[in-house]
Amino acid sequence: MPRTLPIRLPPLPGEALNSWLGALMRRSNISLRDLLIAAGSPFPTRTDHTPDYTTYLTPEEADRLAHITGTDTRLLHAMTLRRYDGYALALHDTRRVVRRVRLWGRSIGSRYCPRCLAEGAGRWPLRWRLTWSIACPRHQVLLAHACPVCGRWPHRRPSNSHQVRQHECSARARDGRTCRADLTQSEVIPLPSDSPVLDAQEWINGLLSRIEAGDDDPCLHDAFTDVTAIAARSLLRAEPGDFTDCGPQIERARQLHGNSALYAPVDAAVIAGPFSVAVGIVRGPLAEAAFTAIRTLVDREVAVMPKGPTEQIRRGITRLASADLEQQFWRAADPHLAIGPRLRYRTCTARPRVPQHRDHTVIMRTHSLPQLLWLDWALLLFPPQTNLAGRYNYHFWRAALSAAVMLPGWWQQRYDLATSLLHGNRPIPLGQFLPKIAPAGTGLPTAICLLAEYLDQHPAPIDYARRRKLKGSDLLPEAIWIDIRHRTGAPPDDQYRLTAVRRYLYQRLTGSDLYSPSGSLNLDSTDKTRNLPVIMTPSLLEALEEHAAHYLASHGIDEPVTWSPPLALVDHLDLPGRGMRLPDTEHASKLIRSRLPPSAAASALGTSLEHLRIAFEPRNPTPGPWPRHRPDRCERVEEPVPEDTRATSDTVEDEHCAALIDRVRSDEARARPSDRTTAKRTPAQVLRETRKRDSEIKRGRVLKALDEMVAAGEKITFLGLARTARVSNWLVYAEGLRERIEEAIEKQGRAVREVEAGSGTSAESLRADLEFATAELRTLRAERDRLKADMTRLQEALKETKEKLEAALKECALES
Repeated sequence: MPRTLPIRLPPLPGEALNSWLGALMRRSNISLRDLLIAAGSPFPTRTDHTPDYTTYLTPEEADRLAHITGTDTRLLHAMTLRRYDGYALALHDTRRVVRRVRLWGRSIGSRYCPRCLAEGAGRWPLRWRLTWSIACPRHQVLLAHACPVCGRWPHRRPSNSHQVRQHECSARARDGRTCRADLTQSEVIPLPSDSPVLDAQEWINGLLSRIEAGDDDPCLHDAFTDVTAIAARSLLRAEPGDFTDCGPQIERARQLHGNSALYAPVDAAVIAGPFSVAVGIVRGPLAEAAFTAIRTLVDREVAVMPKGPTEQIRRGITRLASADLEQQFWRAADPHLAIGPRLRYRTCTARPRVPQHRDHTVIMRTHSLPQLLWLDWALLLFPPQTNLAGRYNYHFWRAALSAAVMLPGWWQQRYDLATSLLHGNRPIPLGQFLPKIAPAGTGLPTAICLLAEYLDQHPAPIDYARRRKLKGSDLLPEAIWIDIRHRTGAPPDDQYRLTAVRRYLYQRLTGSDLYSPSGSLNLDSTDKTRNLPVIMTPSLLEALEEHAAHYLASHGIDEPVTWSPPLALVDHLDLPGRGMRLPDTEHASKLIRSRLPPSAAASALGTSLEHLRIAFEPRNPTPGPWPRHRPDRCERVEEPVPEDTRATSDTVEDEHCAALIDRVRSDEARARPSDRTTAKRTPAQVLRETRKRDSEIKRGRVLKALDEMVAAGEKITFLGLARTARVSNWLVYAEGLRERIEEAIEKQGRAVREVEAGSGTSAESLRADLEFATAELRTLRAERDRLKADMTRLQEALKETKEKLEAALKECALES
């Protein structure tokens, strides 16, 4: 083991290692070479390329140095820059240097305060080696960065001689002589007591004190990361007059330096202005002054960026670590972005953020979104009175609005995949229609983002993705439709055709685009469907809602018929449809009773057909049981429409009951008593008795079929049971049967539900992932085909070149 030094000199608190070694050399009257020889290996014996041990010490070096000086190894490590590694600077992984770009590190040299050197016997604090030591709060001056005589940086290299005092410049000229200028006589820039530079330095010193005390809070690294990014951007985009508040000398030094910001400036006067601005923003990122400064920086970035604002701003923002600061930068960038990026990054809200790749929350949003945006929301966001809406069916604009709700958080610049997840193969050029839907100066983008966030945090009680899979072929069978019309007294007019009513009910249940589904529900016009809620009676609409509720129950769907997010989410926004009120239903009813078409009635009221429709349409009804008493088809029913708009009750009775009366005349004749004195029964009485007997027989068939399906283990559904028992669909919903069937369905499906409840991933989630993967696979296949075609062309070109070369070689051989 090496011998120890005879003289011990304890280091000062916060002192740098090279300062303490210099003081120890002078106190022991030895040179740096003597000190390294005394320490032994691994220290070198030559001093012409001595490493900067203030950067860090290896464990073996620390042990050797601690042995000869009698100092604790932990104290030796605390005198190196390693204590700030990962917080205020970043050290290289394999070399003993400080990374200059990351965290604006300073590799060599040190700033200094002349007065502190004079008062401290020339001892140098470790903090002066950091880029973030700008000023001396004690003496209220900027730190000096160079020797006043030779202009070199102090402590650029370790001093070899013990004859050079600590407060003297140890730089050597080309002739080998040492400068030895008195650094305590350097001129520095004084700062007023209320200078923002001093205030920023006090805040930075507080962070450094926490690091030195062993605090490993990640917020410390985030703070220095944010200060680095903002200070560099402030210096890069600085203009004359930006830093006059810091002092005229600081402003003059910045202008002389220019706008180079890749590496941290050595001169404290150059960095003082951007440094104070950055600290002010990082200390209070949500303050109005900070947002004003950020907006100025973003405006200047946009003015000079070559590749468009979105990517340029994103590259700068990715260097930030604080979420609050990142949100402020995106908010400031909002006026410069197109509507698509505004929705994707949510810059029009108070919490912007960068989209996450393949965000599962965005994909699952399709389960809470109908293909057509809810009518009340669509009328509020984009009313039909807008000039652009007249060029297209409003049906299409609702589909585009619903697709736009998929964009908040979407991670791709193209929207084809986002729209296909919701609308399937129907093309919706969302990029072309977004500027028309949301022109500048409206709150529509904010409303869309708020709606998307609400659906992410509070999923809809309706799974629209599951409902869109309903084919609708078994919706509203003709027998049930006839029964509903008879019960509600609806006239058998052409305007109530079953196909149109079925399409209306299917769209109301699923929110689907009527242009998208294939089969019997596909249509080329929605005029008759749009008019139905206006021309149908309230009792008929209510009966259709009841049938829709039981239709969902028959498919095992326990959800409300309709639902819509609360409009209170956007009460504070100025939206295009805010001033358009719903029309008076009584006045509208009078116009429609006067045989005025619904579109003409809407024009007379100064509104649109969609506003008229939502005024008449039921709002989120609660599913109720089927009525206990179903009136006979020949009984008189309370008429829900005025007298002047319907046929007489006798006419309705004759039209609706003629067929049934013919069917029961034979029963009436057989049931007539032989005694001619007995009172003659009416046809209605005979019909009721016959229907009662038929009902008992059919109920028995239903219960027998139910028992057989339970015993066989077949899947039980209302419609399947009706087909098996050969009865009408409405009978299985009747009181007494419906409860038995629901109980059987519940028992049969309990095991399946338990398995699904225990699964970590829902079937809907996996299905959404499958749809997304299928769309990406389609894109990859197209790319593969293109590469194959390119490869074929390349092979042909190579073959042709080979033939030419062979021909040329043959010619050369013949000539020789």
